[in-house]
Amino acid sequence: MGAQIGRQQGFVDTNGKLRIANRYDTVTYFSESMAAVAIRGKWGYVDKIERLRVQPLYDAASPFQEGAAIVSLGGKQGVITTSGQRILPLEYDKISRLSNGRLLLQQGPLLGLADAKGNRIVSPKYDAIQDLQNGYLLVSRGGKKGLISTSGVSTIPLMWDVLVYDAKNGLYLCTQNREAARRINLQR
Repeated sequence: MGAQIGRQQGFVDTNGKLRIANRYDTVTYFSESMAAVAIRGKWGYVDKIERLRVQPLYDAASPFQEGAAIVSLGGKQGVITTSGQRILPLEYDKISRLSNGRLLLQQGPLLGLADAKGNRIVSPKYDAIQDLQNGYLLVSRGGKKGLISTSGVSTIPLMWDVLVYDAKNGLYLCTQNREAARRINLQR
């Protein structure tokens, strides 16, 4: 765990013994055997034996999850591997993790989707994306709603004014132009 000694930070074990020297401006917790560390205001990553695995190049760095970490440089975000390889370029305004291991990508006002390995599933083109946590994502663009799978396949076309999920009955309820609600069952 991180520990501050004087003005610098390092890591101590569960017995309080210093394991990684207190030479960093700031440290985060270890995740997937790597911890983000700041040196002179730039972030990189060290492993548990204090090898610098990713050079301190970034303005901000998140913990690793599924072998990937979100990093920031010059106001843009991207994703790197534990070796420092960029798998999503530093071109996004914001990248967020979804519960299913997917990454929500924001470029300007538009949203897209990538997997944890950095493969773009959907380029940023939606106004909103909501993870329904059932293998589907509710998407909207230009006031219309639709449904895509977490692999990016359109399941319910982007044409509905209202689209809600009825979890109790496993149905999607859709309306268009104030007509009666239509029920869609994806399980059939």
